[in-house]
Amino acid sequence: LAEKAPTRVFANLDAAAFVLGNTNNLLFIDGRTEAYPPTAWNLYSKVKEGGPQALLILKKYGVQDVCLALGSGASDNLAQTLMSNSHWQVTAAGSGGVLWSHEEKEVKEEKVLAAAVASTEHLAEANYSGTRRADLYLAASRLANLAGNMDRALALLRQGLATSPHHPVLLHNA
Repeated sequence: LAEKAPTRVFANLDAAAFVLGNTNNLLFIDGRTEAYPPTAWNLYSKVKEGGPQALLILKKYGVQDVCLALGSGASDNLAQTLMSNSHWQVTAAGSGGVLWSHEEKEVKEEKVLAAAVASTEHLAEANYSGTRRADLYLAASRLANLAGNMDRALALLRQGLATSPHHPVLLHNA
């Protein structure tokens, strides 16, 4: 995002801090969730659910980039929707999340995700606490899953469990 001209960005709540830390563009993120009416939350939920309706909402509001943190799994359906749509291209990915831009898909998408899996796995092998390493293995697993590499995704979940056997999200997913 920092390399692009300002665009309208949809970011799930988990990605707000990530977006703030990675762009110089002017942003408005209001963390007072109680300040928003139910209609805004319903719209957010519909986008997060993914599917054709989410794509229509993104188009209606002129969204050009979508940044999702994948750690909680709450936006997995939207991530899969974007992956399967020919007008949304993965332009960046890493342990913090994935950035899609509204443009025709190119071959580089697979390379971006493969590099993100490798770099996140490399981070997980660093000298962090067991829980942090497990979180990174989980992130690498979610990236491998997006890339369509289910065997690798499962292996990464198992590596995470070996690092932190009581990690609740890993236990739920493995």
